[in-house]
Amino acid sequence: MASYKRILVALDPEAPAEALIRCGVELAQADQGTLYWFSCAHASSEELAAYASAQDAKRQLLGVARARLSGWMAQAREAGVAIELEVYWNDDWPQSAVHAAARRGADLLLCGLPKEDAANARLTARERTLLRRSPCPVLVVREGREWAGHTLLLAVDLGADDPAHARLNTAVVEHGKRLAEALGMQPVLVAATGRVLGTGAREALVSEAAQRFSLEPAQVRLGSGDALGVLSEAVDALNAPVAVLGTVARRGLAATVLGNTAEALLKGLKVDLLVVN
Repeated sequence: MASYKRILVALDPEAPAEALIRCGVELAQADQGTLYWFSCAHASSEELAAYASAQDAKRQLLGVARARLSGWMAQAREAGVAIELEVYWNDDWPQSAVHAAARRGADLLLCGLPKEDAANARLTARERTLLRRSPCPVLVVREGREWAGHTLLLAVDLGADDPAHARLNTAVVEHGKRLAEALGMQPVLVAATGRVLGTGAREALVSEAAQRFSLEPAQVRLGSGDALGVLSEAVDALNAPVAVLGTVARRGLAATVLGNTAEALLKGLKVDLLVVN
């Protein structure tokens, strides 16, 4: 079973941090883990002109970034959470966050998604960097809804029988179950069949999936159609605030896309997302 003992929270210097920090604290409390808050500060050449020197600008702006988080750090420590803070001078905070996650041996990387990015049809460059290059699963907090007591969706592909997809399905379920256990949620496996199934065939597939992933048949939901449509319907029907999905990491030219299905889900589902690769 996956565990989250070392959680890196990548804080966008220009985005609200409250929901992201709250989520990180809840996970660290549940798993008795350590939080590593990571942020960056930087200034353009035009902005630097307002300071006595580049060193003065760096000192002041790094101080502002630390002060921005000091109140939250005090609250987290009062709640019994072990926490460390890193603020780097760098204009590429997603890449710096990925390096920090690797350096810390993180089990989970948390990041936020500003509302203006959520409205975009395609992933932004910073989202691609975090999702493609992270050395660990990435939890994208975009809605900031309460999770406890709600349904957590496990998005799997039951139609793929190759070893890579089988491993990915297993990882999705394993991470989803751990997250559900930590936050008091009910995991429900969701899969798109791509075709309408008869009653007998549907029941057989539900039974097989439940047995394969150690779930109850009532925790398996099948839908006909494309993955985004089936998962969106499940989100609405079950009022699910979070989903877990898998994507295959890529490099080189292939890394310009995460895959049509994965990218459609990442941009189309209006929930928080745990992305496993």
